[in-house]
Amino acid sequence: MTPSLQLPVPSGGSEPDPDELARRPWIVVGDAHLHAQGDEAVASDLARLIRSVPGEAVVVFNGDLFNLDRVRGEPSAGVGANHAVDRVRRVLDRFSGLEVAMREHVARGGLLLFVAGNHDAELLLPEVGCVLSERLGGTESPRRVFCVERLEAASIAVEHGHQVDPDAAFFPTMQSAVAKQRLSAMPLASLMTRLFVSNHPSYEAATLHYETPLVVLRAVLHSYKLAGLWMTLAYPFVAARVAWHSLLGTLRRDVPANPSPVTMSSPWKVVRRLYLDRYMATVAALASASAIALGGLRSGLWWLPAVLTAYLIIPPMGRRAAYGERDLRSAAQQATHIAELGARVVVFGHTHRAFVQSIGAASYANHGAFSIPVEIDDAGRVCGDGRPASDRVDPSRRARPYLTISFGPVACELRGLPVSEAGKPSAAGVARGTTS
Repeated sequence: MTPSLQLPVPSGGSEPDPDELARRPWIVVGDAHLHAQGDEAVASDLARLIRSVPGEAVVVFNGDLFNLDRVRGEPSAGVGANHAVDRVRRVLDRFSGLEVAMREHVARGGLLLFVAGNHDAELLLPEVGCVLSERLGGTESPRRVFCVERLEAASIAVEHGHQVDPDAAFFPTMQSAVAKQRLSAMPLASLMTRLFVSNHPSYEAATLHYETPLVVLRAVLHSYKLAGLWMTLAYPFVAARVAWHSLLGTLRRDVPANPSPVTMSSPWKVVRRLYLDRYMATVAALASASAIALGGLRSGLWWLPAVLTAYLIIPPMGRRAAYGERDLRSAAQQATHIAELGARVVVFGHTHRAFVQSIGAASYANHGAFSIPVEIDDAGRVCGDGRPASDRVDPSRRARPYLTISFGPVACELRGLPVSEAGKPSAAGVARGTTS
């Protein structure tokens, strides 16, 4: 991916005018992960934020505003424009207050920019863009509602960031992959959401399936009891199905062949990434131990469960080192590259970490996940490295992160919207600010 820093003049209004964008303040928010069975509080707080911004502002939803690959209650094979349009409509119907806030912002002269993420990649389909324009009042002239893959204007570069994450990248480009409208062209992260997480609504720990089977088993059984047992039993079948789609993707040339960093480029990469080999070793250890217990130690296979157990107890340090925070490292490298091309501010989302930091004379920022509050201290600053706040954090110290970008001079600030308590709105406040 080699981005330029100048958008071409839009043809027929299909892209926002960079000069027009540079005359307005920006509000950048992302990773709200709205779906038809989602949390009303997230949508309510997002509507409150939109109503609080200046009427001329550009509100940028930087990826994963929707979870369009969350298909609980629908055929899991559903992919393409018709399904995506239906899901967008159901989300807007479910959160009508948010839709009204968006319409009001457009009516005041504001702009709405939807940057596609790995969980709402179908925003790039014309049919989905038309629905958003119709529902949000963007069909008027001049056009004020846009769906784009990335946003680059006035030395500001904004994109969701999943394209530099090997687990979430669409190949060869996001636009071309979405146009194929088939599951084998989707990345591992989206397939796991579609085929597993969406069918187990209690499975809230989004990265739990990246842990080794013993860690997963202990966590889900402790947290979800019988539901956790069912989730554990279903997991290998879903993982095997994802591996099968990686094989189909290779045969169809939906994903690159090895040696590519993209996880879906081979079934073995999927197996290793999802620790399916260790899961099957766990099953084999339990089965052999049970057989020996029933047949006695004279079976001569007493060593088999011992070897398997030793394999499971020894942590796969090399794998954890390779996969641990790989998306953060890749995003930082790409942000540095974009800054070297001349960008003053580089914004990514996707990793659910909220921060603003310096890269030479430029600023590298992440708006975090609006759906998962961060912890703030008594001075309103984001605590630690911007990770999502623990459930143990007091509600008064929880805030939904977002970014503000202004021009003349260019400045980027990380802000926080205090989470509403008992449905009572709170005023927006600064969480932490860094200018470029």
